[in-house]
Amino acid sequence: MCLYVVGPTDCIVEGEVLKLGGPFLQTWQKKHLKLYPNRLEFYPKSRDGQIVKGKGVEVNPFHVLHSVVRIFLSKIYAREVHKLMKIADHLSRCN
Repeated sequence: MCLYVVGPTDCIVEGEVLKLGGPFLQTWQKKHLKLYPNRLEFYPKSRDGQIVKGKGVEVNPFHVLHSVVRIFLSKIYAREVHKLMKIADHLSRCN
């Protein structure tokens, strides 16, 4: 990923990423990502690696991403709390 500061754009970061896609979300697809202050854009790439502009651009507003990230982080937090509870329980049995 590269940080671009020049030019009349509000793009913060852009670069190539792998995104899970396809009809059953089973294949990794190379996409070109652009991060803006209020949205995240994924551009498809052709077989030769060129960015395909205009058609197939996936725009994700941050209010949608915020709820997805919140759910994801809550699941990670719950999993880590569960691990810590198991460790605490094991340590209390050892003493």
